[in-house]
Amino acid sequence: MCLFSAEDNNLTPLNYDDTFAYGCLHGIPIPNTTLDTSFTPEEEKAVLMEIFNQTGGLNWYNKSHWGNNSVSHCLWYGITCEHTNRSVISIYLNSNNLIGTLPRSLWKLRNLQGVCIASNVGLQGNVGHILSANMTSMLRVCLSFNELTGRIPGEILVKMKSLVKIQLCCQKEEGLFGEIPNDIGNLTDLQVLSLGENKLNGSIPKSIRKLRKLWFLDLETAEHLNSGIENVFN
Repeated sequence: MCLFSAEDNNLTPLNYDDTFAYGCLHGIPIPNTTLDTSFTPEEEKAVLMEIFNQTGGLNWYNKSHWGNNSVSHCLWYGITCEHTNRSVISIYLNSNNLIGTLPRSLWKLRNLQGVCIASNVGLQGNVGHILSANMTSMLRVCLSFNELTGRIPGEILVKMKSLVKIQLCCQKEEGLFGEIPNDIGNLTDLQVLSLGENKLNGSIPKSIRKLRKLWFLDLETAEHLNSGIENVFN
């Protein structure tokens, strides 16, 4: 991937730690605000089972405790919960042989802060059906190196105000297409933006200048971006 520091006007490639780039859940905090209890732990568990059933869970490399009704869903492989209310706060299923599509019901996990479901080459579906503007607690999303399709969901991303990391790069086969959202600069906490090896077009928007915390930018093979590189460094 093509990774540059937003502070480096000479476009010097970053030497970065793979465990940081792909260990997307580092630093996920236990929520210190009032939890959203719109959905019960049992309803959240049902959403997790939709993930399992729709992505060939029986063939996952690691499916420890999944579907075992005698074990709390908070102890299932890759799941982290807030301890008091058992609300799901993160999902980590990287490189776990997920095949199929993620359910549209992820938005029901109202306290979800991190989703890392990358490097599952059989994982398909429209990225705009996975993410939701209701995901207001989300800090980190890594859905890279799958087979997702569809338009870059700009109208959704810019409403996920808490985002620190968004990685949608490197989709196999058709990949994602469309423009970098004009209002990407509204995500003022964003540190990592990875959209490379997709079919991006248009220009890099002026609002990207507002991303003062951005240090990891991936727009590799975005040959159809026709202007705006100056906006990264002004």
